[in-house]
Amino acid sequence: MKKSWHLSRRTMLKGVGVSMALPWFEAMSWAGDGKTKTPPKRLFCMYIPYGTCTPQNKPEFDIYPTGSGRDFKLSPILASLGPYQKKMSIFKHHSHVRSRSLNAHFAADIWLTGADIRRSYQQQVSIDQLLAEKIGLQTRYPSLVLSSEGGTGTRGATRTVSFSKSGSPVPALNNPRFVFQRLFAEDSSEALKRNQDGIDEGRSILDAVLESSKDLRRHLGKHDQAKLDEYMTSVREVERRIDVAEQWLNVPKPKVDASDLNLDVSPDVPEAYVDTMLHLTFLALQTDSTRVVTYQMGAEQADKATRFPITACGLKKDAHNVGHHGEEKGEWEAFRTWETWRAERLAKFLKRMDEAREGDGSLLDYSMVLYGAGSSSPHDHVNTPNILLGGEKIGLRQGRFYNPEPSANSKGIENRANRHSTWDPEREQPLCRVFRTMLDCFDVEAPHLTDSRGLVSELRA
Repeated sequence: MKKSWHLSRRTMLKGVGVSMALPWFEAMSWAGDGKTKTPPKRLFCMYIPYGTCTPQNKPEFDIYPTGSGRDFKLSPILASLGPYQKKMSIFKHHSHVRSRSLNAHFAADIWLTGADIRRSYQQQVSIDQLLAEKIGLQTRYPSLVLSSEGGTGTRGATRTVSFSKSGSPVPALNNPRFVFQRLFAEDSSEALKRNQDGIDEGRSILDAVLESSKDLRRHLGKHDQAKLDEYMTSVREVERRIDVAEQWLNVPKPKVDASDLNLDVSPDVPEAYVDTMLHLTFLALQTDSTRVVTYQMGAEQADKATRFPITACGLKKDAHNVGHHGEEKGEWEAFRTWETWRAERLAKFLKRMDEAREGDGSLLDYSMVLYGAGSSSPHDHVNTPNILLGGEKIGLRQGRFYNPEPSANSKGIENRANRHSTWDPEREQPLCRVFRTMLDCFDVEAPHLTDSRGLVSELRA
């Protein structure tokens, strides 16, 4: 029996004209049975485009730390992340095995999928959407997909880093006001009726499909029956999503204080825009509106985010040219300025996450935050920098710089002439190995990440 002092996650604080969802308290009861529950596990992935600073023999401009293992010093670029050094793991010489010959601008396409798209664009599910399939139905929204441009874009210029089980791009949202209203604004009675009508119509269609399949199956051979079974698995997944949508239909959305949110800001004002998108991400996770979020800061082709170094940092060149000219013309200082600005946006987000109390830790402790790129300088598919933060309450062991030492047989991938060479197992590690380790903390298998070669044992608590 639920006692009077046990609080629901939906409990609100009201006063002074503000309604706001409560943070996690020990008395919270997720299931409403009066028992203290462990806070849920979350994942947030933030993609940064056009590579990162990885010059040779210029540590003052390199994104990577100096040192290795637990004894490392953050680079000037990552100085703003200093308060979280013990809560992070940084991976050097980690990349996707089958991406060497790809055009550099396909980096975002494969960042979370690790798919082999060299000969044909055969995408596979991204790790966020794989996780959303497993834990997403426990929240109002299985996942939240964000980007600075919105939509899906095109191959090699994707505006989303999320891909469904069928390999289809998941459209990203980029309007802060729309995102806020979707997460927190109550629907009108008319909208609720439309939603209910849509659910009823969808269920009627599914009932008809299920009924027809029974007769159809009797007339098919074994091969076609297998195909039909695969199709019906997808149908049942849709049915499950409809059931969940109906369960949430009349559940009030959490109320949050939006007084310090500029919901009408656009990418033309980069700092305010990126900070707003990350603030919305924080609120979505804190209120348990979703447990899986991705945000693509920019696409790998011309868009408003490409101009961020100009409009946000006062540089003379856009992100594409800043990335190229660091390596090709030695203009590393401009690249470092751009890189530092991006890391500072992350640091501001992490501060919110770490200050929000959750269970016996913080929201950051119960969330994995992956910050990274699909390329290095000048946006090559080798040595792709990725940083994993938080998650120490959900299975990660943090505070290490992973920097594999070369062996005598190494081909020397530091040599830029070899940047499109074949995979070097003597020096490199598959990024999918990190992904498999992350997913293992959620008890989620990822057999499609075939080049992972197991888990990162030092990373798993």
